[in-house]
Amino acid sequence: MKTSGMMLLSWAVFASCSSQSECKFDTDCEGLRICVDGRCVAPGCGGGCPQGFFCDGDRCLACDRENHCGPDCRDCTMGLSNWDCVAGVCGCTDEADCQKGEVCFEHFCQACAPDCTGRCGGASDGCGGTCTACPAGAWCQDQICRACDSASHCGPDCLDCRLSEAGRACLGGACGCAADGDCEREQACDLATARCVSRVSVQADNGCLRVANDRVFARACPDGRLEVGRAGGAAWVMDRDAEDHDIVCFLQAGENRCDNLGPWQTIAPADATSIQQSPLWEGNRGCVRTTFSRLPVETTAGTRIPTNIDLLFDVCIEPGADAVRVRLSVADGESHGQNINKMYFPYAPRLAAPGSGYAVLPLWHGLLLPVGWVVPTRIWSYVENSRAVLHTEWWGASAGWGIPWYGVVESDGRALLIVVHNEADASLRVHQVTGEAPRVTPVFHSSLDLFREGGRRELSYVPFERGDYNTLALRYREFARQAGRFRSLEEKRAAKPALERLFGGVFLPASTCYYDVDEPCPEPDNPARCPCGRMYCGNSFLEVIEKTTAAATAADEPLGHGVVHVDGWGQRGYDNLHPDIIYPLSPCQPRFDGSPDCGPCAQAGGTADFVAMASALGRLAPTENFLLELHDNYRDFYLDAQSYADGADAVKQWDGSLPDPIDEWAGGPQQILCASRALAYLVRNYDALGTMGVVPAAVYLDVFTAVNADQCFDAGHRMKRAESLAFRAQMFDELSRRGIITASEQMADWAVPHLDHIYWSNYLRAYDPDSLDWRYKWADSVYGTPVGIPVPLLELVYHDAILVPWPITEGEARETALHAWLAAGVPMIGLDPSASDPIARRMANRQARLHAVVATDAMLAHRFLDDRYMREEADFSSGVRTRTDRDTWTLEAENIPGEISQAADPRYRVSAGVVSFEPLLPNSARITLQWRSLESRGTLPADHVMFLHAVDAGGVIVANADHPAPTSPNTWEPGQAIVDGPHQMNFSQNGAFDIIAGFYSPQEPWPRLPVLTDRADHAIRLGRIVIEGGDGMSFEGRPRAEARLVSLRQLDALALEAMTEWWLERPVPAGRRIFLHLLDGSDTIVVNADYDPAVPFERWPLLSRRRESRRTLTLPAGAVPGEYRLVTGIFDPASPGYPREDFLGADAQRRFVLARIRVDGVPGRIQRIAVCPATVPGCPDFH
Repeated sequence: MKTSGMMLLSWAVFASCSSQSECKFDTDCEGLRICVDGRCVAPGCGGGCPQGFFCDGDRCLACDRENHCGPDCRDCTMGLSNWDCVAGVCGCTDEADCQKGEVCFEHFCQACAPDCTGRCGGASDGCGGTCTACPAGAWCQDQICRACDSASHCGPDCLDCRLSEAGRACLGGACGCAADGDCEREQACDLATARCVSRVSVQADNGCLRVANDRVFARACPDGRLEVGRAGGAAWVMDRDAEDHDIVCFLQAGENRCDNLGPWQTIAPADATSIQQSPLWEGNRGCVRTTFSRLPVETTAGTRIPTNIDLLFDVCIEPGADAVRVRLSVADGESHGQNINKMYFPYAPRLAAPGSGYAVLPLWHGLLLPVGWVVPTRIWSYVENSRAVLHTEWWGASAGWGIPWYGVVESDGRALLIVVHNEADASLRVHQVTGEAPRVTPVFHSSLDLFREGGRRELSYVPFERGDYNTLALRYREFARQAGRFRSLEEKRAAKPALERLFGGVFLPASTCYYDVDEPCPEPDNPARCPCGRMYCGNSFLEVIEKTTAAATAADEPLGHGVVHVDGWGQRGYDNLHPDIIYPLSPCQPRFDGSPDCGPCAQAGGTADFVAMASALGRLAPTENFLLELHDNYRDFYLDAQSYADGADAVKQWDGSLPDPIDEWAGGPQQILCASRALAYLVRNYDALGTMGVVPAAVYLDVFTAVNADQCFDAGHRMKRAESLAFRAQMFDELSRRGIITASEQMADWAVPHLDHIYWSNYLRAYDPDSLDWRYKWADSVYGTPVGIPVPLLELVYHDAILVPWPITEGEARETALHAWLAAGVPMIGLDPSASDPIARRMANRQARLHAVVATDAMLAHRFLDDRYMREEADFSSGVRTRTDRDTWTLEAENIPGEISQAADPRYRVSAGVVSFEPLLPNSARITLQWRSLESRGTLPADHVMFLHAVDAGGVIVANADHPAPTSPNTWEPGQAIVDGPHQMNFSQNGAFDIIAGFYSPQEPWPRLPVLTDRADHAIRLGRIVIEGGDGMSFEGRPRAEARLVSLRQLDALALEAMTEWWLERPVPAGRRIFLHLLDGSDTIVVNADYDPAVPFERWPLLSRRRESRRTLTLPAGAVPGEYRLVTGIFDPASPGYPREDFLGADAQRRFVLARIRVDGVPGRIQRIAVCPATVPGCPDFH
């Protein structure tokens, strides 16, 4: 049965096939019949074959072979050559098919005589010539190679542009377009890229107008709302928020109606008398124009009247562009009696809150401001509705906002770059309610008191579907190149070969003379107190040579090359008498000390020694590799300078009058020298120096890149802010024309094409101008808490365009060494005293070696390696990668031979504390110390002696208890407690004195061991003793500590996320934990989030700020709404009662109160949090 089934199946298949044709093969036919065209027929050709076929005896076959070729079936094998059938013709395929002396050309054998010149082909002719194929970029026509420079044959690959998507024209060897006619009908030519792109469309969209190309879109609405995004993606929304207190600010009858001054209400574009929207076409550029007509102003509180001022708001997109261009302009209607003073518009982009997005701000060196971040500052903060608010504004074209862009990155990874194109008349406002999202708004100012004088105010919005702060910075770098603001260090070095001395060199600031007109040296007749009379002495000019020589020839870590920056060299020292820093061109007035010398500072050596210094530095061994840079100033215009006269060249106010004098610097009252007049003074001075034989290798012009642009109303030298920047640039260019290296104070990218280096740059910090400690008085200080999260935005844009020195031996725990390493900057150490310190020289040389490798590299990327922002790394274009770790305070570099992980601060890690204090009245005390070393055994020197001093506020020793070490420091184990004492100290006076201790060598000159401390004298602060006389003696020896709230944001319905930051003066014993409690009004713990530190306490770098891991605080459902306090501290979990560490700065319960938090919502759900951190003045008393 199985066999029968198989036979039936075969028959069925055969029957099915035979219904279509009888056969496929001869074997399908019976007997001698053969298969021809699917039919079984008798063999033979019957009546013959058609043309082009021949009969092989059985059937007709095509004539497409050697012996039957072409329509007449010619036999190609009968001759001496031409034996192949090629496309129906007897011919050749290569020279082997031809006779000697012939070549195969277009399948015919042809004589090669005399040679193949003029032909293009592919074979040797066999008779002395060679026929070659056309080279790349050429094609063969009529045996001649022709250039591929036409639409049909274009570029190295001879492409047919008629089929190209880029365009139908051949432009410079590539397919593209030069006009719309080179594109398809639905396309336009993007002239910027010479490519065909989709046309821009403008259409109505739900009461607004939408403009779009195939890459980006924008939507503008009558209320001022703006949306931008990538094609097909989500929109970034810029609309009005309750936090936007002021939008349009007027000058009306001499009053500034802005920033909530007086009873005036906010005026916004949407308050205009009428609003119209319409499409606007500018060639292929499509725009949406919104006209806000007759903006109103309040004449009195609550009374608005319309003005004649119209605001034009244009939102435009070019075909193929990835950016949305926005323009603001004012039509006629302004007058000097009524005009727009400034405008906070367009609105800030919205970031989701709660969320993990952040703002990207190139303020100072660069920072990120995340949602929920807490900024600890007094001067920019205020309290409103129990919430702390950060509110600050920074002028463009200045150190505060030197690179004119900003951006936002959302939780989902979307990013938005915003570029401000005319930043001289602009500023950047940052507003953030603690715990919420930052709002960042551009501010446009009037120019010469009229908004329209500033022309069109323009911004570019570039959205990205995925990106971060690197994406935004690198895209801005493209804008900078297009605007002509980028000039590479390679170009600058080629123009000024001496600049090489700063590549891998060291920057050495040196001070000479300093005279403070308000506070001169108090005892000018006492040489011991005031050796330079009323002048304060720094280095003399000859001492500058001597100390540079010492640094260059030191036996231990000599410095190789660099720049010596000399300030205070003028006739009356630092910040005095500018622009007459010298005045040799007119008779001298008698000086305050009787000296007739109007040249360089007499107290530093006068003209002769100044010339000697200039002749040695950069020219004579051993200082020939250290260039002289002079510190100068052509903006400060001192009233007692001979050139001042009646202030004719000073900046004037709107009415032509001089403003009130500025009296902030050492030289006393001053005005501002109008930049349009400044060049003549610079030329005068440097011509005079040349006459003296002094041509400095470099000149630093103070403040030009630190302060914002100036405007001047003087009828004789009227000047807009943008013009003042151009005049400043002229001065840099004049120095460059003389072959002089140019420098200024801080980073402002308008100056990058004209500058070779800046003095320094730093991250923005929370400063206090009223602080008694000078280190915390300035925004550009290297001390204090950074604002937000520092990131090297400057280097991401300009690392390979401008040199940036870093003061590597300053900052808390010398943290600037980490910043410098990450950014691969130029090391800066003071000529006096740092250059005399071998540790400082070692740090400088280490940094210089890194800089030498990557000086002209671009920074390609920066990233954080943990979510506490403690570990970070940066990539450079040469393949070098730098890495810093704040947990271990170490530096690393990849792809640099010989560089290994190393301590950022090479000082010895030793701490000390007072474990017992016994008053011995009336004027003595017995003190016992405890030492701990974090260094490996054998690291500390064996023979050093301990010093124990009491010092007054001026550092004068009032009590001394020096003594031998209790055991040899060379034998101390890491973390071992070494008890030292007791030691008696005897006092001869009452007062408050710091108790300090440390090590020193018993050999002359008794140098102190450099230990890790926040003091400059290598001393560890142990506490403060107060002696009041009689029975009054007390000692405060608790270690200092600080804890603050870094960020607090809502995670979900009941959860908050907190991050804290700590600073410790001394080590905390191992095994301790951190408590983080949320307390209600009765001090009851509502949430307990105790935790182990991210890094054990015994490994914490001292005197440095370190962030802890983010902690989640989940509230019970019944805890919402409510008011709470967030507190933290350190405790011992292994001891009964869990005792807390006692720190100076903690409250009576040994805790730090971080913030008061008000939680609004309904039971089980948080709707909003109001945060008032303890670091912000105006918050309630937490203690």
